[in-house]
Amino acid sequence: MDAGGRVACFLLPLHAAQVRVALQILRPEQAVIALCPDETALAVLLHCEEFSHDIAAHRLWFAWGESWAQELERLFDERPGLALPAQFIRASAADTGPADALIPIAQPIFHAVAERRLLSVRHTRETWQRSRTAACRTCVVAPSHFRLWDTAGPTLADTLSGAAGLEVIRFDSDDPLCASPEALATEAAGCDAIITPGTARGDLPDIVPLEMPWVMWVVGPRIPAASAAGPRDGLLLADASWLRMAVEAGWPAERVAIAGWPAHARLTSDSSTEPDRPLALVADTRVIRIPDAVAEYSSHRLLWECIEEELGSDPFLLLEGAERYLIGSMRRLQIGEEGFDRRPFLQCLIEPAYQQALARLLLFAGLPLKLWGAGWESLEEFSSSAAGIVSSRSVLADILRGSAGLIHAWPISHAHPIEAVPAPIARPARSAAETIRRARALLSGEPPRPHTIAAPLDAQRVTTLLERLRAE
Repeated sequence: MDAGGRVACFLLPLHAAQVRVALQILRPEQAVIALCPDETALAVLLHCEEFSHDIAAHRLWFAWGESWAQELERLFDERPGLALPAQFIRASAADTGPADALIPIAQPIFHAVAERRLLSVRHTRETWQRSRTAACRTCVVAPSHFRLWDTAGPTLADTLSGAAGLEVIRFDSDDPLCASPEALATEAAGCDAIITPGTARGDLPDIVPLEMPWVMWVVGPRIPAASAAGPRDGLLLADASWLRMAVEAGWPAERVAIAGWPAHARLTSDSSTEPDRPLALVADTRVIRIPDAVAEYSSHRLLWECIEEELGSDPFLLLEGAERYLIGSMRRLQIGEEGFDRRPFLQCLIEPAYQQALARLLLFAGLPLKLWGAGWESLEEFSSSAAGIVSSRSVLADILRGSAGLIHAWPISHAHPIEAVPAPIARPARSAAETIRRARALLSGEPPRPHTIAAPLDAQRVTTLLERLRAE
């Protein structure tokens, strides 16, 4: 069930509960196609569980009956936005033969559909023409599902919606019917430009015409290489310090603009009726476990264990940033870059270790702190302070209203979306004592150190950049 793609193919589900559990385990933007050759069994399955919401959300599809193979192929031809399955799901059973027998029939269908879609994308790209409308029709990739602190897409769409000179076409990449490359190619074909958060042309090559401006809103310190860009592509940078990196990556300065996280209006709350509001640390965390891929190398295991011990007692070793700290730790243990995957160390070790050490520090100092987000309830030492999962924008807004302030919980010096929330924030300090002092200041109502977002994202800034790119 570790399905990495957007669609998984369930081979011969035995009963409705298996389909329900599969949908629960997969992410909300992932879909299941169930292959059900027995029509009677499918009828029983559909009577044993309520799937109407999943079907309406485009998360559940069926290919059934003796002609299930033809139904499967027709499904993809009629819904070109539905991605091809990246993985098969098979229920545990004493005899897996009947389920396995469907694989050699399904795989050629996937290959044939993939070939037809490739030709369709190529035709769409090669026949593109710029529209003759006065407003620039702009495809904005904006996933609809809520993800804590991953709000770049909705922020883009909301900021640009209704702007003069722009006609925004919102592409919901979370809809399983918009998950294939053909879906994006088709949507972009009716537009004059495309704007994506965190994704550049090089990440999705040969999808849109080379002449169409592709603007990436860079919200992390990864600058795409200009060599993989089109002649009219551009960058919006959420942090002004990345401008030098962009120029070094080959981007002409006139195709780059600064566009930080836009600050939201302050939330209104009557502090006189809530004098004892706690601090809030709002971040998903996880139990720190060494992955098998790391554990199989003795030097990588040693590095993991050293970092876990160091950061558990002193999170301020990350003052210069997580990447720099990791590189320094690798050099101390004489571990080379070749074949080394930084991602599990950064995402599964350094970030959660920092957040947990920060929470431990503040709780030990006796500060009233609520820990919001997934994972805290699974850690025994933090379970009593765990407040729940942040499942929507409204839940986050309620947290902000009910808190004296937020704790910035990321070992980074660059821009983060928390800087735009309408609440006072205690930002990273260079010592435990200063961190505790800043947190106490929020509780006492002392205004935090002002933080100004230079050149925040706005419609005029984006429109100006698009006009410049389209004129080239």
